[in-house]
Amino acid sequence: MKASTWPTLAVLALASACAGSQPGAKPPERFGRASGGFDAAPLLGRDSSAARQAGADESQVLGVEPGAAGDRVTAAFFAPRVDCALVIARGSESIDDLDLFVYGDDGEAFGSDEAPDKNPAILICPPHPHRMLAVARVAAGHGVVALGVQRVPKAHVAAVRAALMGRIDESAAAREQARVEARLRAHRRELGGAFRELRRVALAVDARLPTRSSLAVRGGHCLDLLAIPAPTLGTLDLELLDETGRVVGRGQPDGRDRFVVACSEVDATVTVQLRPRSGSGPVWLTAGETVMAQREALVHYASTIELGPVRPLAEARSALEDALQDMPYTSPQEPFAGTLATGTLRSVSLPPPMGCVRLDVIGGRPLFGLGAEAFTPGGARTASARGAGSLRMLLCGKEPLRLDLEARLSAGPVQVLSRREPDAPAALAAEPLAASRLMAEVWATAPGSLARDISGVRALPVSDSGLTPTTARIPLRRCMDFFAALGPGSRGLDLRVNDASSGELLARSHGAHAVRSRLCAPQGTRDVRVELGSWAGAGVALFATRSLDLR
Repeated sequence: MKASTWPTLAVLALASACAGSQPGAKPPERFGRASGGFDAAPLLGRDSSAARQAGADESQVLGVEPGAAGDRVTAAFFAPRVDCALVIARGSESIDDLDLFVYGDDGEAFGSDEAPDKNPAILICPPHPHRMLAVARVAAGHGVVALGVQRVPKAHVAAVRAALMGRIDESAAAREQARVEARLRAHRRELGGAFRELRRVALAVDARLPTRSSLAVRGGHCLDLLAIPAPTLGTLDLELLDETGRVVGRGQPDGRDRFVVACSEVDATVTVQLRPRSGSGPVWLTAGETVMAQREALVHYASTIELGPVRPLAEARSALEDALQDMPYTSPQEPFAGTLATGTLRSVSLPPPMGCVRLDVIGGRPLFGLGAEAFTPGGARTASARGAGSLRMLLCGKEPLRLDLEARLSAGPVQVLSRREPDAPAALAAEPLAASRLMAEVWATAPGSLARDISGVRALPVSDSGLTPTTARIPLRRCMDFFAALGPGSRGLDLRVNDASSGELLARSHGAHAVRSRLCAPQGTRDVRVELGSWAGAGVALFATRSLDLR
């Protein structure tokens, strides 16, 4: 064959190949990696469309992933600031049960749908964080799970709920929130003191491994940590760990709940470790903060865990003198200086206060955990206080006193300093126990206060059979603190502040032995009616006020 014939053959071969790809010919088979993923439309389409027809916006797909029982599909999303957000999770045919949860960025739960089906939906309306987290959990079966969210204008919320035929059931979440709120109120009422809530979060726990959550304790403050388990969980164990991982305390029982109170004179970090003995599910962890001076308002069954180091005695004494140098105290008396041993009480005789005196007990390293109580010769308690390394008390009356000191955790040196309170209200000396509790409340809000800084001190009868009224006036653009404390014979104090004209309840506080509350008058002078009552027994309460500028 001649070389010139090769181009001719090549053209014939190409023509033959082209003839083989004429219409009707079978295309080559595709094989190997494909781009893209699962399509959410077949899963979300029907219910998203129903919500859209009822007034919701277009559905935004948050995630589509496969999963088996126990697996989760998690996606963050931005919720509308004014309107509501409808979150839907849907699974393929082989998924038998699907649960849905929505959380804020800080872990706070905003909704859950754990009904035994695979069609969960949650409607979230303001107020809520802008950035939120949706979690779909495969409870039974396996398959593909899709997560979607839709904006719902408030005017169409009812229509969207009706369109989904009642699938959006907020009653279960509302009942759980109400249960937790009721348990927290009952616990704090029984505990006493005045707490500011810091955190309330639902944590998933499992008997197979512990769940941990860390919190910061501000110096000079206490934390009340309450764990409220779901009804399906077994007995719950709570342990408190310090910054080194050492277990420093275990939760005390409050029914099925567990709680612990931890105090620190310096900034510290603690870790709460939770683990049920059987089952898995959510535990609500709540954290409330109060100043360390409030510890004496807590009931005796709440043992306090002390955190943080104690300074050397000379350093602690110097810090106290620096804090008091601008206050009108005379030179202190030193009725005792020595060493306290653990497990024993050291009694110190004190002269009659003849009015009121401030008593400071200063401990130095290695002492840790300090307790003090003052008694009359007849055995009547007139004051008590606790601290990690130091404490203070107001002692009033005309009788000599016995001061019992105790190193509760470790032994160490201690000094007792006594200073006369200048111009203390005479009513304090008549009710020593109530006076010490009242001043502890004052110091809790303003550590540099003197007894003379409170006004209108008067003794009022209180009982569990009714409320005792008194009145007060708050001047224009001023605030007023209301303080009340029980003497012997009764327990649990309730303070209510009502508008004198309308009777509207303006403020309410309660505690085991002492309470405080604050009201302001930014627009005009306000006359109020204050009512006091005890939870059990009858006795006398001291009531006082303090006026301050409106900030």
